[in-house]
Amino acid sequence: MALALCALLLSPEQVYSRAGTAMLLLLVGLFVIGAGVGMSTLPWVLVAELFPQRSRAVGPALSSVAYWAGDLVSAWLSIWVQDTLGASGVLWLHFLFTTLAYIFVFFIVPETKEKALEEIEVYFTEKTSKKPKSRVPSVLITRL
Repeated sequence: MALALCALLLSPEQVYSRAGTAMLLLLVGLFVIGAGVGMSTLPWVLVAELFPQRSRAVGPALSSVAYWAGDLVSAWLSIWVQDTLGASGVLWLHFLFTTLAYIFVFFIVPETKEKALEEIEVYFTEKTSKKPKSRVPSVLITRL
């Protein structure tokens, strides 16, 4: 959000000054560090725990392919989005999706700290077996 505010409120002269450049580099560095120890690690850790033992090789591999395909599409579309929304618009859009991701993780993703992989497997299997049979994701998770 701080980067989006800077892009929105600062003039080009302020951004390209020494102080503006230093501030933006500091904010980008803090973002990279925060993402590296926070949300960026979640897909890799969660996917390793999500799939049952019998599909622990195939599930994370497919998830990794989907993750990198999403990164490719995101990078490909970023130029178009920046032309459409501007630099501050791209940062606000990123802030919106990151906030939604944090809300999703906080309310939906279960805590797996200090639990064995077998306990986590039972948790997800019991959760998905209580859901209606017509839901494709739960069927895929329990049968992979």
